[in-house]
Amino acid sequence: MTSHHIKFGLSRRILGMTALLVTLGLRAELVVLELQNGDRITGTVQRKDTNVVELSTAWGAMVTVPLTELKMRRPSADSAPAEGESRPAAPIITGKPAAKLPARGWKGDAQVGLNYANGIREYESYYARLRAIHVRPYEHAARQSWRNSLEYSAEYGESRGRTFQNRMEGGIESAADFSPRTFAYGLGNLGYDKIREVDLRYELGPGIGWHLLQRTNLLLNTAIGVNFQSEMRTLEPAAAEFFYRLVQDLHWRINPHLSLEQKAEYLPSVDAFARTRARFEATLKIKLLDNLSWNLTFEDLYDTEPSMNVGANEMKIRSGLGIAF
Repeated sequence: MTSHHIKFGLSRRILGMTALLVTLGLRAELVVLELQNGDRITGTVQRKDTNVVELSTAWGAMVTVPLTELKMRRPSADSAPAEGESRPAAPIITGKPAAKLPARGWKGDAQVGLNYANGIREYESYYARLRAIHVRPYEHAARQSWRNSLEYSAEYGESRGRTFQNRMEGGIESAADFSPRTFAYGLGNLGYDKIREVDLRYELGPGIGWHLLQRTNLLLNTAIGVNFQSEMRTLEPAAAEFFYRLVQDLHWRINPHLSLEQKAEYLPSVDAFARTRARFEATLKIKLLDNLSWNLTFEDLYDTEPSMNVGANEMKIRSGLGIAF
């Protein structure tokens, strides 16, 4: 049996498994919970018992709601009923007083990817990303919260014995709402990029932001701030600069099985715009199971003053599996 037959058979098995996983994920229940205080929360039901309902929301947080806090539960308009199934709104009646909404706890996802080619050009590359977020709603307003998010990513790639990717970065960002529409944030990042000859890079900065849209399946935020960035380079003197930071991020649940995450950052130098940096990233997630997705990511990095061995603009397209936890 030739290698072509082996590859063809393996491809058929992978496609078959993917189709099966997609089919198994089609029955996720998307509901809207109306709370006693009038707030509404939309998400996919992960757990139900006699005391609480647990939802996975569009913005990636796990929400645990006690039944004493619920007024009404109904199917979301995005969740179509099965053929012949009737789904009226289901009121939940209780004589107990409304309880405080608990912290939503930690929730996150991990993405891994491997690309390999053997032909005119031989290369292999690896990619990993881990994100976790903790959301703590305020006692007086369930839709306002204190949030902490952690993120770690790494890339490594070789082509014919030559390394063309070698990067690692991790960071934390904290944000607190001080009105239904506005929030303040602070962030810190640390990492390196051997291809850009950056042995160590760190970033710190505060800012203020606005919730432009807060629909059940669409979240759109924008923010402005100031960043201090420092780089220790292999062959060049260390550099430290202050930047303005303009950022926009989007979380859109297109349907129960397809979602889009997008973020854009623009950082002009405080020193009369002498240097400009920009970053754009968009990830399309196709849900296979409740906690498993196939992710396609487009990323573009821009720097008017890059290292000597790289260009000003760098574009990447990645794909891989994502696991939510």
